[in-house]
Amino acid sequence: LYYNLLQTSLFLSTMAYKPNDNIDDAKVQGYKDSAHSGVRLKSNKIPASVWNANNEGYDYGSHALNKNGKHQLALQFIKEKKFIPENQYSHGDDCYYKKNWCHIEERGGHRYIRPSNCSKFVLKSGKKYFNQYNFQYAYHGTATKNVASIYQNGLVPSGAKLPNGQRVNQAHGNMFGNGVYTTKIPLYAQLYATPERWKNYYVQTVFMVRQDPKSVWEKGCEGAKTRNMLGRDDFHVLYGGLVDSNEIQFLAKDHKSIVLQAILVKIHDVDPRNGEYKDVVKIWDQMK
Repeated sequence: LYYNLLQTSLFLSTMAYKPNDNIDDAKVQGYKDSAHSGVRLKSNKIPASVWNANNEGYDYGSHALNKNGKHQLALQFIKEKKFIPENQYSHGDDCYYKKNWCHIEERGGHRYIRPSNCSKFVLKSGKKYFNQYNFQYAYHGTATKNVASIYQNGLVPSGAKLPNGQRVNQAHGNMFGNGVYTTKIPLYAQLYATPERWKNYYVQTVFMVRQDPKSVWEKGCEGAKTRNMLGRDDFHVLYGGLVDSNEIQFLAKDHKSIVLQAILVKIHDVDPRNGEYKDVVKIWDQMK
């Protein structure tokens, strides 16, 4: 969990996030995505070959998912761990996201970035927000040992007292004050999801959430964390100018405005620091 300590003055001196309803036609090409009420964006700064190779979409439906080996492993993982009761999943809405490192959409005035190389297991509690695009998409990465507590109590700030009497410990920094930290960028959330060794694989867990944009601030946080994990700190470049350096993180002032919609499970053959992260940096290096 990357919860942080509250400094009320930060909230008072910072403006709340304002959804961007405008698309800069000079930067992007947009077209309707028939599956969702959104506009898929293509940055002119991303070479066509890179964009095409990193917008693979997703597998959906029992026929495709039964043939997807990584999804079957992820399904086995959640059933074995039992950190969320099986009857709380909406398995009819499961999918497996392929390589989508350059996929970005405009949905309801908010930028939505599709995850990559992971299974999505939708929670019944969050299914009703599927088409509520006034609630923006965001992500929160965490170690698998924290999944059960987050499911039971929601995302709460450090220091909060849980129903069992325990206090939530601070797991990461407090750069912008207390609150719940999320991000619109799945890869950034993934950096906070400590890999767990399971069988012969490495597993990461990330919550996909929906949040009220009136209750969050956007924050920049390109620096040590990104640089240490990925070897560079200009995170926004990966998205061809469609994400700014000052909108990497969200800080929620009201944790009750965040709804857990799904859990993403990533199954790696090797530690992502030696595999997937290096693959992403290669894509990064091809940006104009």
